[in-house]
Amino acid sequence: MTDKLNEIKKELDSILPKLKKLAQTIEELLSSSGFGDDDEKRFMVKEYRYLGSLLDDMVTYAECLAREWGDRGVTDKLNKIKKDLDSILPKLKQLSKIIEDLPSSGFGNDDEERLLVKEYRYLGSLMDDIVTHAEYLTCDVVAEGYLRLNENGRYQCLGIELQTGSIMELYIYSESMEQPEWMVTRLAYTREKGYHALDYPDLELNGVRARIRR
Repeated sequence: MTDKLNEIKKELDSILPKLKKLAQTIEELLSSSGFGDDDEKRFMVKEYRYLGSLLDDMVTYAECLAREWGDRGVTDKLNKIKKDLDSILPKLKQLSKIIEDLPSSGFGNDDEERLLVKEYRYLGSLMDDIVTHAEYLTCDVVAEGYLRLNENGRYQCLGIELQTGSIMELYIYSESMEQPEWMVTRLAYTREKGYHALDYPDLELNGVRARIRR
């Protein structure tokens, strides 16, 4: 058990500087503006900001555990974030797998090991969220059109049928931005509402502009 915990700590020590650097690059986007009518840039900036908040949580948490034991254009910054993510993701996935394989018992009276295993598992859950969100953003847009109900009573976008849990992006009005934005959500189903957007349950989906990544 001690060897596995030491391995996790060693991997964290090697990856933290890259994560902090990436989080800093994302943070610089918070002061960025001037997207004009470029919906795609606004969408990517919004999603990378969310990813940055996950990274900040993970870095802060990991650093706590460790203690226990020139201006560019927006496009350049987005490309740099993507490049850094591509290089970091394999390490995050590998480390997450090591944490996932930690045993749930066999600590005896070792309170320190129990504490570290519990905290590393929480850190692993943050890594899983980061990996899932980052991998989604690397997917290509395979369809962009308008949602329509098909003969099966399900929504589809340019022939791609969506099922409960399917991720989709909707081009809808954002109150925070006071203009239409691409918003990520999932298709949900309840007996009362039928098929609807998980985060926008009262939105009429038929005819809404949407796109699908895969």
